[in-house]
Amino acid sequence: MKHYALSCLILMSIQATPIHSLPNPINKILLEKIEDIRSRMPCGINGGPGLVPFREQFVDVTYNNSTNIGIDGFLQDLLIDNLNSFVVDKIDFSLLRLKLDFGFTLPHTLIQGQYNITGQYSSRIKIWGSGPFSVELNDLQLSGSLLLRIHQGYLDMTQLQTLLALNSLSSNIAGILGSDEASFVFNKMIEELLPKMLDTYSTDIGQMISEYLRPIANQHLHKLTLSDIIGGGGTDKPPCDV
Repeated sequence: MKHYALSCLILMSIQATPIHSLPNPINKILLEKIEDIRSRMPCGINGGPGLVPFREQFVDVTYNNSTNIGIDGFLQDLLIDNLNSFVVDKIDFSLLRLKLDFGFTLPHTLIQGQYNITGQYSSRIKIWGSGPFSVELNDLQLSGSLLLRIHQGYLDMTQLQTLLALNSLSSNIAGILGSDEASFVFNKMIEELLPKMLDTYSTDIGQMISEYLRPIANQHLHKLTLSDIIGGGGTDKPPCDV
């Protein structure tokens, strides 16, 4: 009788549990794969270049918002470090919709290189300069969602939506606005305004990030099937020897 009563209580508790609160085993698998990717970032993934630090020889930074901001220029010898220090805030995959909701935080990110830009802010402030720069970002948050489809047996990312948020930063951009004094003021202004600008122009900036990242992601996804992504376990390769 006691066993029967206990079985009824267990059955009732299962029936009373909302579906959305049940654990998603695919999320656990994806978290394991994310940790596997983290361990390989310094030496590269699937034969690609190392990502810690991330290096890019040339990056176009042209951006035009007709109401407030216009920038024309480029970055050279770009280096971004500490990308593998990310914290996973959210991973939620829907197998029915092939949709992934995600959230990551980078506690401390270093960005440095050479820049050459001209532009304006609010039609009143002219911006120009070239030289070395170094920026340290504190608690950079990247969140959003992506949609996948299966095309000829392989994965294809059809949509990527991203949002950026930033807690604070330390900026050291040399040679901006033609003098050391002006550069000092500009860097302090950047430290104060950039977190607010990321919030104000989050949609435009998110679109720029998505347009840059989606083709890169699809280069890898077009070689993978759904079972490669949600299959249990990591690879049998050892982590990087760094």
